Amino acid sequence: MKRLKLWIGVTLLLGSMVMASACGQTNSTIGDPGTGEGDDSENKNLPVETSLKVSQEENVLQFEIELVNNSGESIELPFSSGQQFEVIVYDENDEVLYQYSEGKSFTMALENLQLEANESEVWTDEWTIENDVTAGDTLTVVADVVIAEQEDYAISAEQLQVTETVIFEDTLDSNAGVEEGTEQEQESDTALQNDAFRHIKIEGDHGKYTITGEARVFEAQFHYAVTDGHTYFAEGTTQTTDGAPAWGEFKIDIELKEQNLPLNGTLTLELYEESAKDGSPTNQLAIPLETFAP
Repeated sequence: MKRLKLWIGVTLLLGSMVMASACGQTNSTIGDPGTGEGDDSENKNLPVETSLKVSQEENVLQFEIELVNNSGESIELPFSSGQQFEVIVYDENDEVLYQYSEGKSFTMALENLQLEANESEVWTDEWTIENDVTAGDTLTVVADVVIAEQEDYAISAEQLQVTETVIFEDTLDSNAGVEEGTEQEQESDTALQNDAFRHIKIEGDHGKYTITGEARVFEAQFHYAVTDGHTYFAEGTTQTTDGAPAWGEFKIDIELKEQNLPLNGTLTLELYEESAKDGSPTNQLAIPLETFAP
């Protein structure tokens, strides 16, 4: 009986040692809870942000998709094919009117995009509208950057997909509200507009000017400057009532000292946006303010 009890005791002791050893091995594969070693269940968030700009020129919708690396380090983004982005336009009934990839073929080789710290990549596309849309129709534009799944970062759909709603404008009414006028007047109105600025009106003289109009600009902000081609007399930024893709109204008041006005030449107002990629001027529009002669 004593031998039996001794054998049972030895057996239980050996079993406890085996279980303890197994538990120790399991904990070592998970890694130190404070360091995350050996734990691949969660990847750090991919530090990118996508934006979309939609503009209309006559019967063409233009799309600009920008992906910005907001991290302080270089990242490499994989694409499973030659297609790096997608654009889809829906009508008010959620019917697809346009899709960038439709009818296109892309290489199936894996491609990588290298983005340095705070660098961005811009893709552009455009859709020529024929009979699918009429003036006043509301369109929904959805843009995606189609990054492939990868192990280093976690990516949310919100970081790669952007949706914008636009109202298609009457392409025949470039001089809104003007039914009659000479050919010279109409050409002048057309010269004072582009994809970002329109309906410009100028009042004043001798260095005091009030400029009003409409702008379709990112974050409802744009820049202006007054120059005679040699000297800049005034520079600044101004806000519009709405940001792109909507047209917002703006007003600029400029007052220059009379002694600073040019003796000979033309004062010109320059309106422009700054590129989100490199800060360079885009959508520039030059508007003559006043001509001086000796």
